[in-house]
Amino acid sequence: MLCAVIGTPVRERSRKEAREYTTLYQQWTPPPGYDMKALYFGTDGTVVTLVDIQTSAASYEAAFPWTGWEWKVIPVVEASEMLTIQQKVRAWEDRVLGG
Repeated sequence: MLCAVIGTPVRERSRKEAREYTTLYQQWTPPPGYDMKALYFGTDGTVVTLVDIQTSAASYEAAFPWTGWEWKVIPVVEASEMLTIQQKVRAWEDRVLGG
């Protein structure tokens, strides 16, 4: 499942903590089933990734080392697919609600 994963810092980190996270990140590799397509860092400490997640276990393993962030996982679809889905759901709503 393709997801946008956004990590927001839970609290301000000391310089030492920031360096420790950098060291951890330099040695980290995503677990099997967590295929990162893109990774971005904001100047405010926010992390944004685009990830193809195969299992919930892979998602858990990928997030576990990064306890200094609150993670939000958002399934995403391309715009053309979104339009097709919306049309399908609206047709169903019209049938059910008589619209």
